[in-house]
This record gives sequence, structure tokens and C-alpha cells, in this order.
Amino acid sequence: MDIRLSVNYFDSPACRLSYLASRTSGEAQNQLLTRLRSTVLESITDITGAFAYLELLYDDPELEITDPKDFLSPDEGRDGFWKYFSDFIWNAVKYRFSKEQWSQKLHEYMQLKYGSDIGDYASFPERFPKKLAKEIYLRLLRQRFEDNDYPGHPCD
Repeated sequence: MDIRLSVNYFDSPACRLSYLASRTSGEAQNQLLTRLRSTVLESITDITGAFAYLELLYDDPELEITDPKDFLSPDEGRDGFWKYFSDFIWNAVKYRFSKEQWSQKLHEYMQLKYGSDIGDYASFPERFPKKLAKEIYLRLLRQRFEDNDYPGHPCD
């Protein structure tokens, strides 16, 4: 049964959130519990907010690309870049960064991870960390293509 349907059996938002947390495990549960306990970020008060947070972490974005340099193999799954993104979000929540710091810190983190010029995104709007990550990801794909004369993942 889909967990989104199961949570509707509970009458209060707190019970729904507790049920969701009990139905997750491992990294997803740690991420969710850390976010629910955050004292810096706005509270997640309902199941919709919890699912939105998990989607931020685990749903790789549709890139809407048109440049063949950015094409990926159909069998490529979640790669290191998006794992780094999830790790960044978890740490940003855990170490109580305000959302205003996320863009700058995400940029710094990816710069450290890749050790190359990933562009100047420090002024990117802080409300959209996933959009910033998409821009960095596409830049890394193109940079790898140009450096190696073949398409590939930035995280191979």
C-alpha cells in the first residue's frame, strides 16, 4: 500500500508525521527526523511538508535539457552528485544553517567536492537549492564533456 494513502488513516497531523517517520528507515529516517527537530527552519507541521522535504532530497530533478552534451544513459540511476546534494541538505539542517546561507554553502560544498571551477552561483536565490544544484550539475556535465571530448557524469 502507498504510504501516502496509509497516513490518511490517522486523524491528527502529529500522528501522521509519527507514522511516516516510523515507516522510513536508514538515511531517509535520519534526514526526516533531523529536519522535524530543526529549531532554525520553519516547522514541518503536516504530512505534505514532510513529503516535500523528502522529495527535495530524493527526487532527482527533471533537467529539461536540449543540449546533447547533457544527455544521460537511460539506465543511469541516482549518482554521486545527487547523493552529495542530499548530504549537503542533511548537514545544513543538522548544523542549523539558516535558509539564507544555503546557496552560498551549497556552492562552497560542491566546489570542495569537485575541486574545479563550478561557476559563480553564490548570489543564487536561497529559496531554490535544488535549482542551484541543477545549474551546477549541468555545468559539471558540460565541463567534463569539454575536458574529455565525451559525454559523461560529473561523478564517474
